[in-house]
Amino acid sequence: MIPPTNITLTSEAFNLTSYEGALYAANRLQNVSASKDVTIFVPKNQAFLALGPAISSMTAEEIRAVIDYSIVPQVVYSTGLTNGTKLATVQGGNISVLHSGNNVYINSAQLLDSNILIANGVLHVIDNVLNPQGPNAQPNPDIASQAPVFASASLVNSLPFTSAIPCTTSCPVTSTSEPASATDVTAKSTSTKFSSKSSQAQATAMAKETGFKAAGLIAALGGAVLMI
Repeated sequence: MIPPTNITLTSEAFNLTSYEGALYAANRLQNVSASKDVTIFVPKNQAFLALGPAISSMTAEEIRAVIDYSIVPQVVYSTGLTNGTKLATVQGGNISVLHSGNNVYINSAQLLDSNILIANGVLHVIDNVLNPQGPNAQPNPDIASQAPVFASASLVNSLPFTSAIPCTTSCPVTSTSEPASATDVTAKSTSTKFSSKSSQAQATAMAKETGFKAAGLIAALGGAVLMI
């Protein structure tokens, strides 16, 4: 049985890369990874696309508040997400659980996937970004997709924060070479060579975060998922 992996590898495996990038952008990755027994409500990538500049233009401190509002300092599986439950978050505010028919909502965000195990707790995927400034947001169960709860939300085509994710494999490395003669100075001095090269620093960081040695990272990839 493959043990659960850390939040970064799990985010990549489940295509939650905007959230992963937000952790880096807010300098929150180390703290979230080191926290024990947490429940994290992670918005899908499309939720970040729907917000666009409403979240990508935030300061690091504001992004941290959004991230912390999605984290509960205890492990809560789907069976614990009962109707009317209020959960205290790391940010300090509460999030509310609402049931409507077969759907479960966290504030106004619908629960899409649940009980994804991570190394330090459990992860649930939701369809909207939770806003600490809008704790009383309520869903409209009659519509399939809930509107963003951030002012000035605007749909964009490029995923916010993904450029903040460090490259760890197949990274482009640029280099210039000495020209063989004066006649080819221009051509060779401006030439660029790309090669696949892993970042040793990132591999070391990942190994430390997962608790595995670098060679064990590949074996750890994938996570363990317990579906509803």
